[in-house]
Amino acid sequence: MARDDIEGNEVTNSASQLFLTQARSETMDQAVVPDEIAELAVGWFVRLRAPQVTEAVCGSFIRWLGEAQVHQQAFVEIIRLWEGLAVIKQMNFEELYSLPQIWEFKQELQAEAKVAG
Repeated sequence: MARDDIEGNEVTNSASQLFLTQARSETMDQAVVPDEIAELAVGWFVRLRAPQVTEAVCGSFIRWLGEAQVHQQAFVEIIRLWEGLAVIKQMNFEELYSLPQIWEFKQELQAEAKVAG
């Protein structure tokens, strides 16, 4: 998802600012994710919550995650803010194995769910 895909969308931009503010205050111990990357992660988060997510969108998302560790970090920060939405828990495609930060986070959520359930 290019930056242009999320610019101009007031809902996404508002959500982006909220996520960024919360993420910055809750993840100060980690390396700071550049705002532009964090905004793209928010855009992906919103897009993946759509009722119908196509295989093409999933493939683009996986490629974006694989481009840089900071993309994975940014997405994990967003997911940590919204763990209850179960976005990452529902992602069961094999490509996640090759994305260490995402895969580890998914494993943590699954372990927490087993303990809680």
